[in-house]
Amino acid sequence: FMHNGAVGRFLKVKRNLISKLSNQVYYNIQGTTDSEHIFSLFLDILGKEGEDPDISPETVKQALVKTIHIILKLVTMIETPADQHMYSSLNLAVTNGNIVVSTRYRDGPEDPPSLYYHTFDRYELKSDGHVATHPYKPYEIPGAVIVSSEPITEDPEGWTLLEKNTVLMCQKDNTLTIERITDVDLEKHF
Repeated sequence: FMHNGAVGRFLKVKRNLISKLSNQVYYNIQGTTDSEHIFSLFLDILGKEGEDPDISPETVKQALVKTIHIILKLVTMIETPADQHMYSSLNLAVTNGNIVVSTRYRDGPEDPPSLYYHTFDRYELKSDGHVATHPYKPYEIPGAVIVSSEPITEDPEGWTLLEKNTVLMCQKDNTLTIERITDVDLEKHF
């Protein structure tokens, strides 16, 4: 699990967020960060389905979108009419070793932190720390996919910035699907 960003008013949101967690997940929290609490909420939402090694990216996407929605609702709940809304940036990524699902999300007018993806036949870590790429033919499915906050290969070409408020789903065979996260998607969960 990865989170890049911040939950608006997290210190106040944290109290209400904890009350939504099952005891099993709550008692495994070791730290105080918003990232760990978001992950705990996600695990609770995913439930036993998360133990299935063949879980679909769609199921994981739905759990991530529901997690985002609950976080945003909790922020709104603790704000008073006198408060200026504090926006949340929720770049999230989760994998079970077979699939990857990543979001680039912010509920405000600014862009969230960057999140890129890159597809190639294979990647090679060189002794100098650079990553070399080996291309695939355009009609083939890529042999490898990297999701990263910034381009990490020697050649910055080929990196695609994930648009604001989108989710990227990578199947076990590296087939990619990218979808918008809409207000309708978020509202489905309440």
